[in-house]
Amino acid sequence: MGQSAPSVSRLARTGRFRRRREARFAFRVPVTVERAELTVSGFTRNLSIGGMFIECAAGLTYGDAVVVVARFPIAVADSRIPATVRWVTREGVGVALGELRAHDIWAIHQLVALADRPPANAAR
Repeated sequence: MGQSAPSVSRLARTGRFRRRREARFAFRVPVTVERAELTVSGFTRNLSIGGMFIECAAGLTYGDAVVVVARFPIAVADSRIPATVRWVTREGVGVALGELRAHDIWAIHQLVALADRPPANAAR
């Protein structure tokens, strides 16, 4: 079962507050989060190789082991990614991604490359 999440201020005071290892990029992809008998649908707000924030309804708690199912626009098949819920807010949940398959890493890198590229009509 889930544990209560430590507050950001408590983590900062104790020095246990860590920054993300990878920069996150805004990308909206439909996802499903699965935990035991619970399935929650939502959309990514941002993502990286290390994690993502998922806009979704309540039902998940800090520490939950979940599987994120996503069809990245570049991919030809669904990705089933193990993850752990690390943040819970009114808007959704932040998850740390577990072990990724090579195909999932490639798909996320392709999305990040698209997000990092200036728009085609941007002034040079």
